[in-house]
Amino acid sequence: TTQTTGVQAALDHLDSQVEAHLRELDDFLRIESVSADPARVGEVRHAAQWIMLELATIGFEHVAIDGDLTFAERFEVDRRAQ
Repeated sequence: TTQTTGVQAALDHLDSQVEAHLRELDDFLRIESVSADPARVGEVRHAAQWIMLELATIGFEHVAIDGDLTFAERFEVDRRAQ
């Protein structure tokens, strides 16, 4: 089915890009963003901005930071309904 094909395509993409994804994850995990430590407020903000950029890069349209939280929305047209 089309859904199975889409899932397989996503898995194939992840598999082919595993090293790049692991490097990106490593970059994110290096940000010292322990939100319970007031001395790390700048790093918490840096982590939120990193996530914001990644979400925007993969197609989320409305991305925002509110305090320590990052929000994102993605709107897609359900082509099956057309």
